[in-house]
Amino acid sequence: DFYIIPPNIAEAFTVKIFTNMLKNKQPMPVNIRATMQQQQLASARNRRLAQQMENRPSVQAALKLKQVRGKQI
Repeated sequence: DFYIIPPNIAEAFTVKIFTNMLKNKQPMPVNIRATMQQQQLASARNRRLAQQMENRPSVQAALKLKQVRGKQI
């Protein structure tokens, strides 16, 4: 059997369940040292990638073209 629940009661019930779920949620432990190490590793990777990109022939050509156009304007 199905019962029809008025929308205002259904909404209030849903909000109450959601609120209780948020209250009971345990915060995840954060290892600050590991996070900082990950950021430093990512920064080093990004610097290496930027250097690799800068040395690519297509990027060199685009940079030279940009410099030439900048001087003409």
